[in-house]
Amino acid sequence: MATQNQVVIDEGIKAVEPAKTYGTRNQSNLSSCFPESPMYEELVTTTERKSTYQTILDGEVTKTFTSETGVDVGGGPGLGLDSFNTDYTENGVPSVADLTEDRNGAKFGEGAGAPESPYVPPLTSPGVGSVDAASQPPYEGDLPAAGGEWGSGFGADANPATTSLEMEGQSLGSYISGRSYKNSDITG
Repeated sequence: MATQNQVVIDEGIKAVEPAKTYGTRNQSNLSSCFPESPMYEELVTTTERKSTYQTILDGEVTKTFTSETGVDVGGGPGLGLDSFNTDYTENGVPSVADLTEDRNGAKFGEGAGAPESPYVPPLTSPGVGSVDAASQPPYEGDLPAAGGEWGSGFGADANPATTSLEMEGQSLGSYISGRSYKNSDITG
């Protein structure tokens, strides 16, 4: 994670002295080539971009909204989504720990291709020569204990119903290196 602020929009304020023959920005030439650029009309600025990105982080990204400089930011379907809200709890986040069956109604731990639990996939084979998950028998052993996964964080038993509330509270500049949000790892 960067520890220094980065240029979002280079608004041409950096003059190079002494001027160089090659590889140097020439603002008068750029303005002549692109006279109607929203950057030169001050419709797109670093402050405006940060505000727009925060608006996108804060909710329904497929709705049109107006930026602080008056630019309409188009919404609508995209990437195969008719609607999407970055406030994850608005999307109907399930309490994974409370699930007892998969989306097709197969009960956990009863075989037939169903997971063993909300956190453990099916652990049995459908048998020699078969690729039909419906013929998988129930798992008879002890389920693996959660925890000890590689990396930081709560691991495989984290519940999206809990973590989503923290994720949707993020803002630009509040990110913590190596974590999803404050206290999202075991060490705090």
